[in-house]
Order: sequence, then C-alpha cells, then structure tokens
Amino acid sequence: MVLLFVYSGVMHIDINKLSEQTADFLRLSGNHNVDIPQYIKELRHVLKQHNYLYYVTANPIISDIEYDQIFSLLLEREAHSPELIIPESPTQQLSGQLLE
Repeated sequence: MVLLFVYSGVMHIDINKLSEQTADFLRLSGNHNVDIPQYIKELRHVLKQHNYLYYVTANPIISDIEYDQIFSLLLEREAHSPELIIPESPTQQLSGQLLE
C-alpha cells in the first residue's frame, strides 16, 4: 500500500512504501548529474514493460499510483527537454493492444 500525503496541493509520497525501482526513479529525478537522455530512455522502457503487464497479461506488478509517478516523471523530463520527445514515448501514445 502506498501512502500519499497532500499539502497545499502538492503530492508527497512515502518513498519507503514504493517498489525499489520506482523509489530509485524518484530519487534520481532531482539529481542534476543524471544523464537526462538515458534517464528518459529508461523511464520509457519501464513504462512500456508495465503497460504490457497491465494490458496484455493482466498481471501488473506495480500499483497504479506507482505507474502514475513514473509516467509523471517522464512527462516532466520531456517537458524540460522537448527535443527528446519521440512518437513512441508512452506520453505520446494510448496504452494497450487490440484484442483478437
């Protein structure tokens, strides 16, 4: 269970309640020494994996809140570096696949 605390409209997350991978992404988000293109690439890759697990296998391994946090990090980074936005980014596509 993820605990959220909201103060003055800002969402605060108890990072100790998140998966290790999501917590790592959140910790790195404020690090100015991060290789931004690589960080964005990793966020996209992780989101695509979680989209597949959620929509195709119906077996998600993270909560919706964690997914939303990673997605928000990607949105924020792409907004700060619009030259890195690509059509294949999860922020630019609808999720899921057509069922046969």
